[in-house]
Amino acid sequence: MLLAFLQTGMPTEKSSSFHPRSQHVVSRLSTGRHIHTSPRWFVLCFACASPTFCRAPRRSNGSFPTMPPILGLFLLISTTCFLQATDGAKSQFRFPTHRTVRHPSFNFRSKRSMENQFFPAFMTEEMMADEGSGGKPKDIDVPVKHATPRTPARRTEVHVPEQTCPFTCQCQPKLIQCSNVRFEEVPEKLPAELEILDLQDNKITEIKDDDFSNLVDLEVLILRNNKISVIQPNALAPLVKLQRLYLSRNALTTIPPNIPPTIMELRLHDNYIEKIMKDSMKGLNHLICAVLGSNPLSGDAIAAGAFSDMAKLAYLRIAETNITSIPTGLPGSLKELHLDSNKIKQVKKGDFANLVNLIRLGLSANEIETVDDEAFKDLKHVKEIHLDSNQLTAVPPGLPDLKKLQTIFLHNNQISKLSNDSFCSLKRNYKRVMYTVISLHNNKLNEIPQNTYSCLNGRGSLHLGNS
Repeated sequence: MLLAFLQTGMPTEKSSSFHPRSQHVVSRLSTGRHIHTSPRWFVLCFACASPTFCRAPRRSNGSFPTMPPILGLFLLISTTCFLQATDGAKSQFRFPTHRTVRHPSFNFRSKRSMENQFFPAFMTEEMMADEGSGGKPKDIDVPVKHATPRTPARRTEVHVPEQTCPFTCQCQPKLIQCSNVRFEEVPEKLPAELEILDLQDNKITEIKDDDFSNLVDLEVLILRNNKISVIQPNALAPLVKLQRLYLSRNALTTIPPNIPPTIMELRLHDNYIEKIMKDSMKGLNHLICAVLGSNPLSGDAIAAGAFSDMAKLAYLRIAETNITSIPTGLPGSLKELHLDSNKIKQVKKGDFANLVNLIRLGLSANEIETVDDEAFKDLKHVKEIHLDSNQLTAVPPGLPDLKKLQTIFLHNNQISKLSNDSFCSLKRNYKRVMYTVISLHNNKLNEIPQNTYSCLNGRGSLHLGNS
């Protein structure tokens, strides 16, 4: 009984690994433990010491004799009990001072948006942009990979096994970067879970059928600025999840065969491609962005309807080639069409048929002399037209009918005459175009009619230098 009494009345240490008010904070008292003291300590001490005190002999005058050793023991026990009890009482009411440590499951970055982090830092502006024409898509929404919200879990380190990381490369989970390491062929034994593979700026000359045979999860393949002249027929077929393929600045003479139908972005500029056949890009129904400039395309090298089956194509650039006419059969999904720095001589009626969603049209630095009436008739939503650095002698007809047109570049031409309705409609009760930029500098203008720019926005700009 006495043992049970002592066990219930002795100080106990209460676990305090986590603060009771937060599951993310580890709190530990500065004293190291909580002490809970029971009043039974007083009863125990008095029961043990008082009999000896009461039986101590008295002198004849009634006073106590000199303190015997047993009395000193009694006082020692009493003092110890009192201090222990008061210290326990204080510990129950004192506000615990503690140090704060983040619990492993708490990750304050978990709420950070992962949007726009699909492309790693090594994917430079030069790689993303069209080196041949110096531009990149605007207003084109190419889907990017988003992080899926997950329940916070214990932080664990994940490393790519050393045997799967090629020598001189930099490896992270699902990403391998082997740029500018002088590889002459695709490295072997790449991990099957790879999603991004960067092999740009090397000396690879050929892509073999089995180079990517196990990369079924690959989404981005970067092969720009190599010396690739041959891609074997089934080399790209295993890449069933591929979305972006960068093959610019190589030595290809044809569009690679069997490009996966999941592809959304294809860059083939700065190669030696001479023809684009109707079946060259067949089945690419998910393609959004295609860049094919700086290739030796000439005359009718682009077959009619070569892009007609691409229902999602929004951005097409074929710049710095020798084509002499606008490709026919372009899909109605196009929002940007860039045909700058070619050899186009005329814009004909029907060249832009069905392009009702086109927003931006680039025809700069060609050899355009005439634009047919109603050539722009179908461009219901166009906002920006580039016709600078051509050989135009008059403002193209039909501009006042383009009700959403805001910017027109006509500088560096041979325009010598303007009329009142060159840019603004003279019809009554007719919605007028409100321009923000009209560029006419470096032309041969001698006279400008008074109402030529009446529809220029109040904050817009008019460029007339050297005209």
